[in-house]
Amino acid sequence: STGDEGGDMRVVLGSYHKQVTGIEWTPGEPAATLFAFTPHLASVKASACCGKYLATAGTDETIKVYNMEKLIDLGELHFHNGTITSLGFHGTSHMFSAAEDGQICIWRTRDWERLTSLDAQEAVLDMSVHSSGRMLIATYRNRVIRLWDLVKGRCSWKKNLPQRGEHVIWGCTPETEFVVCLLYTSDAADEEDSVDLGGRRIIKKKKIEYEEVSRNSICGQW
Repeated sequence: STGDEGGDMRVVLGSYHKQVTGIEWTPGEPAATLFAFTPHLASVKASACCGKYLATAGTDETIKVYNMEKLIDLGELHFHNGTITSLGFHGTSHMFSAAEDGQICIWRTRDWERLTSLDAQEAVLDMSVHSSGRMLIATYRNRVIRLWDLVKGRCSWKKNLPQRGEHVIWGCTPETEFVVCLLYTSDAADEEDSVDLGGRRIIKKKKIEYEEVSRNSICGQW
């Protein structure tokens, strides 16, 4: 996870050795270690930050939440029954967590209550929340990519991928464009639509047709 303030950049790294390390970098100066500690009982698989919040999670099925401004531990969140594979924020009001138990949970940061879960009964590899807060896209172990409607709390679109989508992210614009990183094989994707990065293959750009939905999404309701 990364975050920046006033030109400075903070990078948070999670390791297979249970450790979380925070590094601050100012242009023109050497990088400085902010913190390094071992908050988890097993490998750290996911991290995300937004505003003052930092969250980390992994194979111990626990989400740890921190206040980055005060550098204090805010506590733990428990719900998932499997390795937590992805974390993300929508603004500073809601956090999303996905895991191998097939659940994508939505948490309210005001009191860290779990509001609801999106369940596809298949291990989630990665997810990304759209900037509008009205939809979420996720990739699954069974090579399926799903678009979740956060207004109705249900899957509104899905497609089979040629290989597992290890990572997915929305574009930087409000449009419905996203990028997927696939495991590399010779037939993982059409060469005209992808870029070979030596071991991984990136689908350049995909756009989905998605009809206009109400602004009253799950995030907006709470």
